[in-house]
This record gives sequence, structure tokens and C-alpha cells, in this order.
Amino acid sequence: MNNEVMQFFGLSQPFYQAPFMETKLIKQQIQNIKSAWNGGIIALTGMVGVGKTTLLWKIQQQLIDEKQIVVCR
Repeated sequence: MNNEVMQFFGLSQPFYQAPFMETKLIKQQIQNIKSAWNGGIIALTGMVGVGKTTLLWKIQQQLIDEKQIVVCR
């Protein structure tokens, strides 16, 4: 995260080190995205910093846990 932004908000650590807070809305969004995906390409859009990448990481981890995909590292 940009140091200037961190200083402005008084943050001492980047957000990626914080745990993922899964709200009811996030759970519904994950379910919507998983059900809309049929092996093709989907687009996830939003403003900077709203959690698009974090959401995709969470979906990826759920699919791995459910043994629905294998992710190459």
C-alpha cells in the first residue's frame, strides 16, 4: 500500500496482513460469482481498494478447499 495513504489514515501495517472479514454480503457475492462462473472468463470491477483481489483470493481458496480446482503455484 502507498506509504502516503498509510500515513494519512494512521496505518502501521499493510492491509494484506490483516485477516479477511467475511460478512454476509461478501458470502453472497462469493456465491454469486461462483454460480455465474461456468469455466469461462468473468470480470470483476470496482474502485481501487474495495477488495477485488482479496475477494478473488478468497474464492480461489474456497475452490481449492472444495477440491474443485487445482492451482499451479
